Amino acid sequence: MGAILVWLWRQRALVGAGLVVLLVVDGLQVAVPLLIKAGIDDLAQGGTRLGWYAGGIAALAAVIAVLRFFWRWFLIGAARRIRRDLRQAYFARLLRLSPAWYDGRSTGDLMSIAASDLEAVGMACGFGVMAAFDALFLVVATGGAMFWLDPRLTAVALAPLPIMAVFELLAGRSIHRRFRAVQDHQGVLTERIRETLAGLRVIRGSAREDAVLAAISGDSQEQLRLNRRLIDLSALFDPMIALLAGSAVVVTVWWGAPRVMAGDLSLGTFVAMLGYLTMLTWPMLAIGWVVNLMQRGAASMARIGGVLDAPVEPRPTGVPEGTELVVQGLSFSYPGGTRPALVDLAFTLPQGGILGVVGASGSGKSTLVALLTGLYLLPAGSIRLGGRDLAEVDPRALRQRVAVVPQEPFLFALSVRDNLALGRPDATDGEIAEAARLACLDTEIAALPQGYDTLLGERGVSLSGGQRQRLAIARALLCRAPILILDDSLSAVDGATEAAILAHLREAFRGRTVVVIAHRLSAVAAADEILVLDHGRIAERGRHGTLASAGGLYSRLVELQGAEEAEAAS
Repeated sequence: MGAILVWLWRQRALVGAGLVVLLVVDGLQVAVPLLIKAGIDDLAQGGTRLGWYAGGIAALAAVIAVLRFFWRWFLIGAARRIRRDLRQAYFARLLRLSPAWYDGRSTGDLMSIAASDLEAVGMACGFGVMAAFDALFLVVATGGAMFWLDPRLTAVALAPLPIMAVFELLAGRSIHRRFRAVQDHQGVLTERIRETLAGLRVIRGSAREDAVLAAISGDSQEQLRLNRRLIDLSALFDPMIALLAGSAVVVTVWWGAPRVMAGDLSLGTFVAMLGYLTMLTWPMLAIGWVVNLMQRGAASMARIGGVLDAPVEPRPTGVPEGTELVVQGLSFSYPGGTRPALVDLAFTLPQGGILGVVGASGSGKSTLVALLTGLYLLPAGSIRLGGRDLAEVDPRALRQRVAVVPQEPFLFALSVRDNLALGRPDATDGEIAEAARLACLDTEIAALPQGYDTLLGERGVSLSGGQRQRLAIARALLCRAPILILDDSLSAVDGATEAAILAHLREAFRGRTVVVIAHRLSAVAAADEILVLDHGRIAERGRHGTLASAGGLYSRLVELQGAEEAEAAS
């Protein structure tokens, strides 16, 4: 609850105004039974002012109706702003968290927090706060008015309240635990659905529809079970509160009616007391509702807080000025890893040079890319760029100088033009077309239904693997970053296209620093130096011709790929 109060305090002006108006409304509501009492007592004594009392009640009802609009406008408006600010803070924190933090979390759970948990907190801050203070004000005001009218009858009528308080305290704790379980499993279910939609082609291609449907059905059944546990307890609130409120009315009638008959209590006072008890029914019901909303909000706020309180990626202030890359004694292990991913790497890539990196899957190539782009914390002094230690460089400034093309590029469900210009929204049509030409993609874009304005499906599903890779290469070229890293980003194109793209890249990146990571050796044949990685270590290094004739690991890779190409040609 403390975290929710912090966010409410940030909207204290709106919340305070809403509570003041709410207090006025409740005060006017408490005045209505007093007018009814005065009118009935006046009528019983033969008075003629009943019309005045009725007019007063009508006037109060009109003012209350107007003021109710304003306290809803203030309080619900504050809740909407809190939900907006929380969403912005949530995504701002997600964008600053390190990749290591994401390694143990599913996208589905993060999506669940962004949707249902933010909604639960918004309900707690809006309707929850409104109902809580409304119930508190009414209980205090009506209780005070009842005590002023008749202390003895008030004591009898309010006797069920302690029982209610104990029940709500015990039930509220259980609601918190059960709602947290519902939200946690909602993340599991959301992730299952997300994976199913993303991998639909693979699922159908493997004829695994029935198995996937059974898994989703199992998760859905578990979600239903957890929700029913929560609903079973939540549904007990209203009937129990209504029962306690009804018992208060029964006790009041049983105790007060004989006193009216005996002349010890005026009829107007008796009717007013029943009116106050009727008014108290809402606060009694609201208390159970508030407990439910607040416990849900607290459980959701704890899940959101797990993200907001996570340590963010360090932000040094250094900025590299050159592009000479010096790696010295670089060793790295992933958090929780059982063996190092890289061991004692050392090499120098001069400004404007081309470095090739090859090796089997799992040899450390992609790990090297992640470290070169500052995605993980580095040992001090292990990588220097432009003479500056990367551990002292602002990761954002680093990534603005490095364009990375991954093997599986991510494309957005936008137009071809918007995907190309992602890193440079101000790029001209001519610059976009030139980048596409250098990536050997211009003629294929022209053949699309709307050319550069053609909308792509999610993750670029309407393009082939080779087209997606070339679009990502064009996007990197358009950024004009002084350093280009190709992480096996030509694996899905044919040999002739690969040769043409590499020729274009050598021309476009003349004088810039290029790192080419590849399985296909033709992609690194023109590199100034080639590193051959094996289990995180540099097994060999040199130029293509020297390594190909050295009889080592690189030579075996050349022979293997030559045999594969010959077999494919036959």
